[in-house]
Formats: sequence, C-alpha cells, structure tokens
Amino acid sequence: MQKIRLFSPDTHWKTCVLSLVPESYGSIHKYSDCCYLALATMYIHLKMYDEAVQEEKRWATYLFSKGSMIGLSEKLLHQFVEYMANRRMKGIQLTPAYDQKTNPLPWVDHWLNSRSTQNAPQETEIESYVIGGIKQDVKKDQFKSFKL
Repeated sequence: MQKIRLFSPDTHWKTCVLSLVPESYGSIHKYSDCCYLALATMYIHLKMYDEAVQEEKRWATYLFSKGSMIGLSEKLLHQFVEYMANRRMKGIQLTPAYDQKTNPLPWVDHWLNSRSTQNAPQETEIESYVIGGIKQDVKKDQFKSFKL
C-alpha cells in the first residue's frame, strides 16, 4: 500500500495535488484551482475503489483456493465484486471503472434490492385493518344446532 506523503504547512496546496495525481492524467497546470481539487478528489476516490476491489478479489481467490461450489466460483465472485464497485461508483456520481455491467449472480438480487425485502408488521404502517367493523351476514338461527 502506498503511503501518502505529509506536507509541511508552508507547502502550496497545488504541489500537494500534483503529487497525488499521476502523470498519466496529463498536465493539469492549465486548470483552475477548482479543477485541481476536483481532479485530485476524483483520482483519490478511484484509487480507493481500485484498492478495495483488488483486496476483495484477493480474498475471493483465497476463499476458492481449494475449489469452487455449485453456483459460485472465484471468477464469478471477481465479476460480482466489479459489478458492486460499479454500482457504488455510480451512486457517488463517478464513472464506473470496470467492464462488469450486469450482475453475474442474479440470485443475490433479492438481497441487494432493499425495496423488495419484507419488513416486520411493527416496522411498517399497515392500513388494511378494519376498526370497529361488524359483519352482519349471520342469520338468527345459524348456530341453533350448536351445543356446548
């Protein structure tokens, strides 16, 4: 893991930004101060996502080092990690960085979609209760043959 350099208080903030953004982003000297910060922030977020994805993939590789199981393998779990990273990146307005556009494990969608989970009755407001209702379809002699 790369260590982040600490800068002295008199170091100009643009120098800090330039040290974080790799040269592959091109020359950012021409941008305004706002663009410097936006670019550095975006790069830092992408880097954090990439590190997390790589760590999850290493964990998946370890989990399946002895073999796979029905419906789940190392490759599928790697694809799922990329899919979830893409979803999370979209959630914070970043462009998805991975090729996995669809869920490779569609059977977990039930647990991913919070709108489809069933809540306990005390956690939701139930509007289907009838309060003070009386059913009037009982005839006078309907229980005539009933004995205790």
